[in-house]
Amino acid sequence: MKHRMRYLGRFEINHKELQADPKYYSSPENNQVPVTPPPSYFNGIMFYMMEDVRNGKAEPLLVMISDIILQNPVPIDYSRHGRCKRVGPEGAKINYQSAVNLLNDAIRLNPTEGNRIKKLGWELL
Repeated sequence: MKHRMRYLGRFEINHKELQADPKYYSSPENNQVPVTPPPSYFNGIMFYMMEDVRNGKAEPLLVMISDIILQNPVPIDYSRHGRCKRVGPEGAKINYQSAVNLLNDAIRLNPTEGNRIKKLGWELL
């Protein structure tokens, strides 16, 4: 099973309006950028990231897992979470171990969503 990471724009622009099943995100130029729906054959976990550039450096953050919006975004560590730097419209594929690491880190930082995240992992890993 393949899991994917998708890009949802810049954190400071889009996080406040984040909703499950996103259709668009806003670019810095205030354009609406469409989010491509997952392929019909996709049956893995979709992870969603944004980039936080408030400190002058782009820092990738995990903000949503499937339809679970994380109250505390997870900083993405490419050494543990996979090489998801080039996230195109279809989303970057991530492997099993990277998916497990992302789920575990999300549970650790988001205990109120922990049971939903665990259930999702059991169903789709």
